[in-house]
Amino acid sequence: MSLWKKPLMGLLCAGTMALAACEDPMTIASITGYNHNTEALGLHVQGFSVDDASGSNAEPEGGAGATCCVQIPKRWHPGLQAKVKWSYSRLANDKRPIPPPREATVGIPDYNARGPGSLQVHFYPDDKIKIVISSLGIEHPYYPMSETDKRPWQTSKERLEYLRANPEQKD
Repeated sequence: MSLWKKPLMGLLCAGTMALAACEDPMTIASITGYNHNTEALGLHVQGFSVDDASGSNAEPEGGAGATCCVQIPKRWHPGLQAKVKWSYSRLANDKRPIPPPREATVGIPDYNARGPGSLQVHFYPDDKIKIVISSLGIEHPYYPMSETDKRPWQTSKERLEYLRANPEQKD
């Protein structure tokens, strides 16, 4: 190999290795929301965003449809958080004042055991927010949230019985 080809090959190899090291550690996730506010409170989530990626509306005790998309890390790491912005609305005949738009930075719990899934935002009374990243729905027995935090949703008893009868079944 000539003298000028060796340095060129070295640069080419170094460049290839640098590109491999730049592998994008992110993945795309859909966004959905769950409004845990009661009908009595009358607060409808009138749109929300997670790190500037838009979610949709959710009525009290209801879920928002899935929207696309937000980037999340393929693997969870300590300190992972997201900025959630949301606003409320009320029905036209509800004369109570509408709270001003809200914003919160929320920690994201570890999702490495099951891998990434959709980003699910939970809206609770008193502006409490939780984020779950999971490929499972809120009624699934393995959904990573306590029964208390799921309310008004509940774990599917049928699915739980099926999984107990078929322990080899993962999801």
